[in-house]
This record gives sequence, structure tokens and C-alpha cells, in this order.
Amino acid sequence: TSDYLRAKLVEALLVGLLTGAGLWMIGAPYSLVLGVVAGVTNIVPYLGPIIGAVPGIVLTLSDPATAAYIWPTVIVYLTVNAIDMIVIFPLIVGKLVDLHPIALIVVVMLGQQFYGILGMLLSVPLAAALKILIREIYAVIYDPINPS
Repeated sequence: TSDYLRAKLVEALLVGLLTGAGLWMIGAPYSLVLGVVAGVTNIVPYLGPIIGAVPGIVLTLSDPATAAYIWPTVIVYLTVNAIDMIVIFPLIVGKLVDLHPIALIVVVMLGQQFYGILGMLLSVPLAAALKILIREIYAVIYDPINPS
């Protein structure tokens, strides 16, 4: 589970950096702070990106001087979320917890289907632990024991 936590922190860092950089490039106000918020909230699967985008959209809409940035702001959040779902989560998180990217996506979807947000949060560490357990049982049953 420590690999999963490390992977989620790396994912949060990358999402925060991409969001902050994207908002900075379009000239949106408070891009650094909004990048941090997006990264931290991204730890929660599915809902995190939405929760993280709300402050940026609200800030952009609340000031008439920045209201013109609303669509570029939405596009930054959508683009970063797509990069996270297609590249960061399956490849980086899957690599750190030693699970295939497709298996990782299926496990998170099953966790969400049966146990909601808690299931999404716990599904990857449980799947990684189950994989290790099955590997160890297989090694005990099928690998020859070397007498010492």
C-alpha cells in the first residue's frame, strides 16, 4: 500500500503542475494556488477533478476582468483530466503498484460499482496485495523447494 500512496502523490503532483502551468499559460489568476488545489483534490478518484476545477471556474467567473478566461480555464481542466486518465493514472500508478494499466482501470471501476468512493480508494491497494498473495501462494505450491 505504500507504493500506492507514493503513486497517488506522484499523480497529484503531476496533475497540480500541469494544471498550474496550463492556467499560468492562459493568464488565469491564482494559477499556482489553483494548481495545488487541483493536485490535492485529484487524490479522490472521479470526483476529485471536478472538485478541483470548481474554485478555478468560480474565481474566473467572479471577476468581470477575468470572465473572458472561462473557456480556456475549462479547457485546461478538461485537458489535464484527460492526460491524467489516459497517461498518468494507468501508466505511472500502474507501474508503481505493479499492475497492468487495464487491470488498474477495471479494479477502480469495480471498486466504485460495489463500494462507491471508498471502493475506488481501496481497490488498487487491495488488488496489489491480492496479486502479491497469489504470487506467493503460487511460488509455494509450484516452485521447487531448494534444500539448504
